[in-house]
Amino acid sequence: MNRWKGWRMEMSALLFVPATDEHKIQKAETLGCSGIILDLEDAVSEADKERARANATRWLQQRASDGPPRRWVRINGLDTPHWESDLDAVLPASPDGFVVPKVERAGQLRALEDRLRRWERETGQNLNGIQMVILLETAAGVMRMEELLSASKRIRAAALGIADLAVDTGMSLDFAFRQNGFAAERVRLVLVSRALGLEPPWDVVYVFLDDKAGFREDVHFGHDIGCQGKMVIHPSQLAVVREVYGVSDEEMLKARRILEISAQARQSGQGAVLTEDGLLVDGALVRWAEDTLRRAGEQ
Repeated sequence: MNRWKGWRMEMSALLFVPATDEHKIQKAETLGCSGIILDLEDAVSEADKERARANATRWLQQRASDGPPRRWVRINGLDTPHWESDLDAVLPASPDGFVVPKVERAGQLRALEDRLRRWERETGQNLNGIQMVILLETAAGVMRMEELLSASKRIRAAALGIADLAVDTGMSLDFAFRQNGFAAERVRLVLVSRALGLEPPWDVVYVFLDDKAGFREDVHFGHDIGCQGKMVIHPSQLAVVREVYGVSDEEMLKARRILEISAQARQSGQGAVLTEDGLLVDGALVRWAEDTLRRAGEQ
């Protein structure tokens, strides 16, 4: 059973924003993305960690959590001395959830789970209300994918960190991104997420900002294998993601027609129906139509 059956892709992009840059944070709110990820990790130097936490906390306190953009915080890795200080700073400001980087062991997630559960109990918050998106960014994390994705009921979705994974495995960044060197792992993450009842994955960031053709191709790949949207690192990438993941008028019309044909078939006691123009309307196609209309907000 899908634990997140009610998910909607909304605008289908999660935008990373350095928590040290107040101007970028304010701009991100106006860009129409599904969620903003305030980054306390890679985009923040050791000397700026405290300032980043203060900025993130202040922004979270000023923004409601009842609709897009969703408010996420990427904490520092669970193998660093920083992640607990990150939680101490931002938990009272009630983010929608945490993006957890470089996860490699279930024990790391259990330590985070214990910390979040203790905070919820002490403050009277809803248990398991704080969600997680976990990032698999090393070979060890990818090899333990099933174990890690099932380690906590808070895990809403997962994503791969291709840049770090390429460094960890010795693969060139050019091959990893421009030649889709981790295609099999991206597909596997879709399958594992589905099997465990999670939301579809968020697809990988694309680091070559000047490669517009390569980015568009990469967005299409993630969409076609079943990701729910894409993580992005620059506002210039949002338009393509929104275009590719949006539901076209043609798809809407096709989906409505399929459901209408299916309803008529059920009324007449038929199963699968072959239409005059060669469209076989069966259970799989009906599910596609229902999903398409749900993504468009009609169901």
